[in-house]
Amino acid sequence: MMNIPMTDIHTHILPFVDDGSDSIADSLRMVGEAMANGVKNIILTPHALRTGMPKFTKEDHRRHFSEFQTEARKHFDVNLYLGQEIAYHPQIIKYLQDNKLLTLNDSSYILLELPFFDPIEDYEELFYSFSVLKYNVIIAHIERYYYLSYGDIVSLKRYPVLYQINSNSLTGESGRYLRKRSMKMLKDGLVDFIGSDIHVSRKNDFHLAYQMVARYLSVADADRIFVENPKRHLNVA
Repeated sequence: MMNIPMTDIHTHILPFVDDGSDSIADSLRMVGEAMANGVKNIILTPHALRTGMPKFTKEDHRRHFSEFQTEARKHFDVNLYLGQEIAYHPQIIKYLQDNKLLTLNDSSYILLELPFFDPIEDYEELFYSFSVLKYNVIIAHIERYYYLSYGDIVSLKRYPVLYQINSNSLTGESGRYLRKRSMKMLKDGLVDFIGSDIHVSRKNDFHLAYQMVARYLSVADADRIFVENPKRHLNVA
């Protein structure tokens, strides 16, 4: 397995807080599988503001994280960090103004989940508001919003935002359409991060995604996406 310190910026490993894992044992297994896939740094990003999910505060997430980090250190030599996958909400700016949400590893970056079925009415106003508050935006699994055309994805980059795609989209685990779209984004230089978006029921194919980037682009591009960008933007080891 690769010896480079890869970072997974999007995971649902933290137990008891969302649909990712409901046991410490499962969460520890997920950490072990990530490490077996060459991951050294893992950002735990439980859902926030998503409809139908438990409503935990950022303080709740910090407490759960601290407890799980202590347990994980008994078993693994791994760096765990905390963030949230923040779903778009009409009051998201108010939540940020009130300091109720977590950035990725206490950086200036938030991991933003767009609505899955309906586009936001005014992207320009939304991203302008983020910038006024000094937040940078990484859009989670940008390839999965089917209402966005490929032209829309290219156009949104102007705000500017960074893009994360899921490893299982790139490898084909999520179907041919998402693989084709992810490959085009990759070859067009639109991909800034790749995350596993791992849940207990999903296969971890992070190492395969790295190998695909290295094969279809270059090792330097793979290292930039999996190692250098997280280090530069998110303060990981």
